[in-house]
Amino acid sequence: MSSADPVRAFFDTRSYLDRNAIIPVRALIVSELLAHVHGSRVLDLGCGDGSISRSLLASQNQLTLVDFSAKMLESARGALPAGAPIEFIQADILDYVPAEPYDAVICVGVLAHVRSVEQAIARVSSALRPGGLCVLQTTDNASPLGWLLNNYYRWRGREHYQLNKTTLAELVSIAQVYGLAQTSSRRYGLLLPGLGRLPHRWERRMEAVVGSNSRLSQVGAEVMVCLEKA
Repeated sequence: MSSADPVRAFFDTRSYLDRNAIIPVRALIVSELLAHVHGSRVLDLGCGDGSISRSLLASQNQLTLVDFSAKMLESARGALPAGAPIEFIQADILDYVPAEPYDAVICVGVLAHVRSVEQAIARVSSALRPGGLCVLQTTDNASPLGWLLNNYYRWRGREHYQLNKTTLAELVSIAQVYGLAQTSSRRYGLLLPGLGRLPHRWERRMEAVVGSNSRLSQVGAEVMVCLEKA
């Protein structure tokens, strides 16, 4: 991508990170979905500042963080513990080809922004060893709240480009084409327009409650899917 690309321009700012109450919820769910991954090689595609995958360091995992934004990687280097087994790679995730497959791959907060959702899922699968696990995330356009948010984001136009709209069923169907079978999923994310006007600690607490409550989470806009490669 060129430096003039609007996706890169958006992620080169802190707009995505500042006051983003959903990131801690995503990080917790990833840690729970991959709780049995220990002493393994983990790839985080579109890593941002590393918040989503950092908890996996506690299980003696080695992390490879890939992002096309040098500023995001700089934030990750500053936020993650010095001396930890982490490799930082600046690359477009659709172009990144690892030297050897990984035990687990994370692709969270990414599919809405890529040139092709299918190409991104194909890249995730190709980077994963047989029997390995991956976690994919989308704002589910088939859920009422997901549909509302997707259309609100498009109307608001903060990113200055059109976000991809994907349903959970579409995500799982594409994944199956590339040898990925769903093992579990988690829904979360209230994310109602206007919540950002609340004090940040209130918004974070609200999203944490929704994400941890089995009944409340069913109305959530976002869904995270754990899949295993055949």
